[in-house]
Amino acid sequence: MPGQQSMAAPGRRTILALLPGLGAAPPRGAAQADGASAWPQRRVRIITPAPPGSSLDLVARLMAERLGARWVQPVTVEGRPGVDGIPALEAMIAAAPGDALFLANHGAVTVTPLLNPRLGFDPMAALSPILDLSTDLFGVAVPAALPVRDLPGLVGHARENPGRLNYAAAPGPPYLAMRAFLRDAELDMVHVGFRGIGAATVAEMLAGRLHVVLAPLTPLAGVAREGRLRVVAVTGGERAPALPDVPTSAEQGFPGFRQEGIHGLFGWKDMPEALRERIANEANSVLADTLLAERLRGMGLLARSGGTPASFAALLAEQRERWAGLAREFGAAPPS
Repeated sequence: MPGQQSMAAPGRRTILALLPGLGAAPPRGAAQADGASAWPQRRVRIITPAPPGSSLDLVARLMAERLGARWVQPVTVEGRPGVDGIPALEAMIAAAPGDALFLANHGAVTVTPLLNPRLGFDPMAALSPILDLSTDLFGVAVPAALPVRDLPGLVGHARENPGRLNYAAAPGPPYLAMRAFLRDAELDMVHVGFRGIGAATVAEMLAGRLHVVLAPLTPLAGVAREGRLRVVAVTGGERAPALPDVPTSAEQGFPGFRQEGIHGLFGWKDMPEALRERIANEANSVLADTLLAERLRGMGLLARSGGTPASFAALLAEQRERWAGLAREFGAAPPS
């Protein structure tokens, strides 16, 4: 009877819904076997070796704010500054899968194991690359009172005062780049160690106790525009939007003196590929925002939207190869 058919059909659908794989609506996150669409379901930490006020700290906080809004979950920044990023790396390795992401300059992953053979793990194997987020433009700065206005002037002044000038550069690639520059220019300068290059380093320079620093432009640009210190060269491949009148080291006759950082986002070991791709797409959308990109440019950073986990992994391998020779030659920076 028609009435009986109308009563039987719902019952049959109910039975089918209870059978695995037969018409049951997939639970949230089951659309992909690895659960990529479900993550995160609780608070996420972004662990970083960034000291407060550094360019890396700025990027970490911007990404935490924007990604947290997308994920509708709290995203907090956990800064663990220290030599070569090791405290932050160890915290990330100790975190349970899914609890944290790692945001750092590429050197913490590519160069740290070269400079610290007793580390006990290789960050390149212990982490999953997700995306390169921004280029950190670097500059060579001196106090305004130092009689130096450009890079050739710094070389000349240092040659006239062998062993009397000191310098600072962050551990890892910046320190190696500065050592190579001093070697090539045949300069004798004294290294001063800092746990990270930021506001404290600038304060030492303004007080006249530090003569030269190779550092990200983020802590330097504003003070340079005020005239309290002078950036004599930008060490990237192009001039910095934050200081457009400052020529690059290549423009001043030192093409081998090149240093710029790459900030990248990493996941835990064996992170599902689908989740890496999803986070990379979301981070790319954040980086494509015009207002955020302009904010980064004003601080001496350039957004790097459009990458993929695969292209980031290839870039990391290229960077490790680039710095390996200098790491063998100079080793780690002396402890601060």
